Amino acid sequence: MEDQPIDWVVMLKELGPWILGFVALIQVWVIAAWKRMRKGSIEIYESGSIEIGYGDLGPSVALIGTLRCLEKDVFIKSMNVEIVRKKDGARHHFRWYAFRPNELSLGAQSQPRLEIAGSFLATPSQPNKYNIFFTESINGVIA
Repeated sequence: MEDQPIDWVVMLKELGPWILGFVALIQVWVIAAWKRMRKGSIEIYESGSIEIGYGDLGPSVALIGTLRCLEKDVFIKSMNVEIVRKKDGARHHFRWYAFRPNELSLGAQSQPRLEIAGSFLATPSQPNKYNIFFTESINGVIA
């Protein structure tokens, strides 16, 4: 008995619909997995001057600007700032301490209150304004 050559056209006609159905079924799962595995990213737009100071809480830094989330929602758990002095390479690590209001007090009005810094969700549909006060962290403890 001789081996007969495989008729690729007939085989493709029989298996073609099954292959297309399998690809269509798997495509949904692959796209869903891709969306879950992809990490979101954030663009930072500084809009104010960097405020550096020293007070009751020790050395401090305040940053003002806007966060814009790209591609998907990002849950922001904390923010840190590291400042390196050019002269001698000394490093200072700051952790967020409070959110400051984006308002100015004019005249004899009372000073705006601070909100303790906490986690928040950044979404691509709405940029987040920030006005964050950072204090220096010494051995994991905010001074």
